[in-house]
Amino acid sequence: MILFLDYDGVLHPLNKKEAKFCRTDLLDAFLVEHPRIEVVLSTSWRQIFPLPALLDMLPSTIAERVIGTTPIFPSAAHEQPAGVREHECRTWLSRNGRGDAIWLALDDNPALFATPERVVLCDPLVGLTPETIDELRQRYRDDRVSEGYGIHF
Repeated sequence: MILFLDYDGVLHPLNKKEAKFCRTDLLDAFLVEHPRIEVVLSTSWRQIFPLPALLDMLPSTIAERVIGTTPIFPSAAHEQPAGVREHECRTWLSRNGRGDAIWLALDDNPALFATPERVVLCDPLVGLTPETIDELRQRYRDDRVSEGYGIHF
């Protein structure tokens, strides 16, 4: 499975009171449980920072799972049309020969996805929580079962 990962509102709350990347331990623990999950960065930070810099911001245990970043569409750099992040995810899958892959996204903005089943949402003012990880875990299990029967969203 491929996990598309946002930073703001996921790995840390959007407020300025908590440190950046203060929720990575929750994601790290989940990824340890699921060694076959690959990560693609879908964060808007990819519009500013190159991949090596994005990886340096993450714990090495998460960074080593990252296999790329989603493409940047010029029109989406300034405005965020409905479903644009899902389009970026699907474009990455297609361009990388993974069009049939099972995937989920961890994000804090539901408007960026046209298919709600593909995104596990975080509260942007909180970021990842144990409850969000539980939902991600369940969705991962559900998708693995679906994959076995050839059902794809």
